[in-house]
Amino acid sequence: MDYNDSRAKDRSIRAGGKPVVYASNVYAVASQNCKAYFESVKLENQHYGARNDCESLARQAIREKYGVTGRDVASRYIDTEEKATEYIGLFKDFLKIYQRYLQQ
Repeated sequence: MDYNDSRAKDRSIRAGGKPVVYASNVYAVASQNCKAYFESVKLENQHYGARNDCESLARQAIREKYGVTGRDVASRYIDTEEKATEYIGLFKDFLKIYQRYLQQ
């Protein structure tokens, strides 16, 4: 394992206690964790639009909270493990609301 691989591994965010993916930046790891979480809880016949929408809402909330302006380049503002954890939490919360609505 080279130096870059070990650094990416150190930055990996855990979903369900297991590392999901090793990526080159914090946002990429967080996004992969959101995708893995969606796969683990998606409803029967639920399509990926929900995942995309919930990720978009989570990114927008973080942009607004931290006053980010300019181009929407998530790796520019989801750049710490704390923000990534916040992003994943928002994604999960939005997805729960979305799925609860579908089950009514």
